[in-house]
Amino acid sequence: MKKVLILATAATMFFSCKKHNDKAGTFNGPEASIQHGKVWSWLKVDNDGAPQQLGVSINDAALNSMPAGTGETGEGHTHENVVILSLDPLAKAITPFQPHTSRLEC
Repeated sequence: MKKVLILATAATMFFSCKKHNDKAGTFNGPEASIQHGKVWSWLKVDNDGAPQQLGVSINDAALNSMPAGTGETGEGHTHENVVILSLDPLAKAITPFQPHTSRLEC
């Protein structure tokens, strides 16, 4: 009887342990400065490591420090607000996006 109880306890522990192979998470790219704040890219992946969402976050300090235009055509458009964002190394590895090797200025 004692052996059966030990075997049942061991089997329960072995089969009830959840394996931690989850690849899920949100992976942030490096931050870049814009105006008085920060901006960064991010990638959210599921448990299998497949991309689910790709996005860009801009913090309040950056949004609140942007110059306000008056509604005139082209007003407020300056090249000082151009930012090139990098992806997290994982995002580069599992998505088809490749970094730009050249930059176009208007």
